[in-house]
Parts: sequence; C-alpha cells; structure tokens
Amino acid sequence: MIYGQEPLEYRIIFVMALDFKNYDQRRYQTVGIVEGYSSWSKSYEIGFDEALDMILLNRLRSISWEEVRDVADLACGTGRTGQWLISKGVQFLDGVDLTEAMLAQAKNRGIYRQLKNEDFRKTSLQANSYSLVTNSLAVEHIPELMPLFWEASRILKPGGYFILLGYHPHFQLRGIPTHFEDNTGESLAITNYIHLISDFVKAGFESKLNLMELDEYVVDANWVERSPGMKKHLGHPISFVGVWRKPLC
Repeated sequence: MIYGQEPLEYRIIFVMALDFKNYDQRRYQTVGIVEGYSSWSKSYEIGFDEALDMILLNRLRSISWEEVRDVADLACGTGRTGQWLISKGVQFLDGVDLTEAMLAQAKNRGIYRQLKNEDFRKTSLQANSYSLVTNSLAVEHIPELMPLFWEASRILKPGGYFILLGYHPHFQLRGIPTHFEDNTGESLAITNYIHLISDFVKAGFESKLNLMELDEYVVDANWVERSPGMKKHLGHPISFVGVWRKPLC
C-alpha cells in the first residue's frame, strides 16, 4: 500500500505523540500552556542561548529570502523569531499566540503588523496569504502534529515555505521537559508531548508539503563554555529545524 492512501484515522495514528510521562526523569509539577507561559513571559529570554534556535535558523539554506514578503509567525511568543525574520528582510509580519502575556512582549518590539490571541492550529488568518509560515519551540506542547501542518498548508501561498523549529525528541526521551523557574524559584514543566523526527516527515507527506531541509543542533563545547551546567548534555541533540514547501500547483 502506498503511503497516503490509507484511511484517514490510520494516518493520524501514525503521527500521534509518545506519552512523556513514561520518560519523565525530573518529575516537576506540570502546568498548562497558558498558565506556564504567562508565568514565564517576563523572564523567557533571560539566559536564552542562541544555540537553541538562532544557530539552526541561521544555517538554513533552502529559502529564497527575496521571495519572502508576508510571514505568519505561529506561536510567536515574545517575538524572538519575529525579530530574526525582520533581519532577513521580511516586510509584513503577523503573529499568533495562545498566551496574552507573551503577545504583550511581542507587541513591545513594534515589528508585527497584527497580533492575534489564537490557537496556532486553527487561526483566523486568510488562506493562501503567506510566503512563509514559522513555528518555533511550540510543537512539543501539542498532542498531534497534523492540525499544525494542515493550518500551515492552508495559509501558505503556493510555493511558500514552512519553517518548524522544535525541542529535540532525544532530550525529551532522556526525561527532560520544557521547564522554567517561577518567581519562587520552583521548577515547573509545561505540558510536553514527544514527536519523533520521523513523525514530522510523515506529517509533511500527509499535508502535501515537500521537505526541503532538516537539521539538528547538538550541544557542543562552545555552549558548555558559555554555560558550564550544560556539560552533562555535551554531545546530545537538543533542537531541530525543518523546512517544508507548498507545491506551486
């Protein structure tokens, strides 16, 4: 049987997440997305190492930036990725995020044409409107990949690109969730789901997006030099990025 011809319910099972509870080594108290990021919003970028996201983004080679005009930044958070997009020459930038406190941080940057407090898996953004869609460090919080991929495909123009950057499943399989310290110093985890790298490839097939590029960042000596506490993670992949493209027809 050729992949893509199976019944819909069978295909969706293919891209369901693994249960993080089976791998959790930290046993932090776990909170939901809105509660967690509302608490984390003011300190989110403090101590944020560029290796987690920016080094990978800057290694991308499959995007013709001169073709990129309108961008939808799904799960825009504080606007960190949006600021990088502006540096690439993007003219119009729309952001979507579920957490109002994160959107407030993004608004302060003054780079977004519009910001919407919505679920990035089902937005009110117009179909076939964007030459690029991004989603950064958010996919580990959703139980299924297909709604995100379908939404990206829906709002992309033919020939448009989809950049997805995520927390590496390897780190989650080692039992380390997305987590932060609240204002009392307690470590809290935000709801985590584990999607294997192959799940992203399958989701691209299902949504009829073509995989153009896939890369991973491995904790290296430079990061350990900046943050000695990362030494125990030396040599382990911590994040990944993929680029998909919507067919022209």
